[in-house]
Amino acid sequence: MKKIITILLGLLSLLFAGCSNETISNHLVFQGENEHWKGVVEVNQSNNGQRKYDVKERHHITYIGDNLKELETKKIPVKIYVDSVLSNGDQPMSSSHFQEWYGTEEGGITIGFSDNKEYAKKDDEFKVVIEWMGTEEIITLKSIQTEHD
Repeated sequence: MKKIITILLGLLSLLFAGCSNETISNHLVFQGENEHWKGVVEVNQSNNGQRKYDVKERHHITYIGDNLKELETKKIPVKIYVDSVLSNGDQPMSSSHFQEWYGTEEGGITIGFSDNKEYAKKDDEFKVVIEWMGTEEIITLKSIQTEHD
């Protein structure tokens, strides 16, 4: 019985040691578009050890459809929800009247957490939901760029 416990403890310690040395992508860009909108979620992250991650996201949603100038003059309500590694899409990222783009400018951070248990992987897919003009449009974002340190 002692041999079995010793073997199990040894296997568990190897398993945990392997998890703590996990290599993650430090910079990922997820992108997608539809007829009217283009969505980008940029993720910068690092492993803080013991399965804790420092994760920062930048969200940027741009209108790419027709009639931009005409739409900007109207008071069309727009709500944008982002479902990503740090946002579950329950609350709108933005809720305002129509404009050409929403989110955070280049180099900025929309949302960030230290000691996060989750991190982005290159195979992840994120969703952006845009409610506007009585419709709901969904954009699936896929990884287009990854970088390791």
